[in-house]
Amino acid sequence: MIIVIDAYNVMHAVFKIYSKKVNERQRSRFIAQLGTYGKRKGNKIVLVFDGGPYEWPYKEHVQGVYVVYAGVHQTADDYIKEYLDEHRSKDLLLVSSDRELREYAARLDISVLRVTKFWDIMQDTMQTSDDNKKISVSGGNVVKITEAEHADLDRLMMQASEVVPLKSEDMAHDNTEFIQKHGVGKKDRKLLKKLKKL
Repeated sequence: MIIVIDAYNVMHAVFKIYSKKVNERQRSRFIAQLGTYGKRKGNKIVLVFDGGPYEWPYKEHVQGVYVVYAGVHQTADDYIKEYLDEHRSKDLLLVSSDRELREYAARLDISVLRVTKFWDIMQDTMQTSDDNKKISVSGGNVVKITEAEHADLDRLMMQASEVVPLKSEDMAHDNTEFIQKHGVGKKDRKLLKKLKKL
């Protein structure tokens, strides 16, 4: 899966950075965390920042993350929209809380996850992965000694339970309006598949 991330949108929400000025240390730490996460989960991370060192988009591969600086002639949002258009046939997930970007992705039938939800999932995954590394070698066999034997499954079940659509038989009759309002259906199933890859 390709995870397209609205970089400043995430950094503002998660790290409470409210100015456009993100220092190099913050940016490097953020990229390193995403790189480690992407490698562990086998996902391609495309991280898009506003601005950058050049007039036009500048791309680099840093610690396993495709980092894009949109340049001075367009915003990160503009670049993300173009990227979504060009790659819409691929397995994409947009991470942004920007209303306009979310609506744009929805029109292309691309799943979207809010930044704080993605960050929570990423942190849980990183913690679970660290817990699962606790192993011991006994008589040439690898023996797991952590109690997190089913932690990945537990984490997935918890995430899925937050977006599981209600079944029509679980609701009172004539709740068509409720179903339409809460988006029960194809999009929820699609998002569940994406969450399993996070």
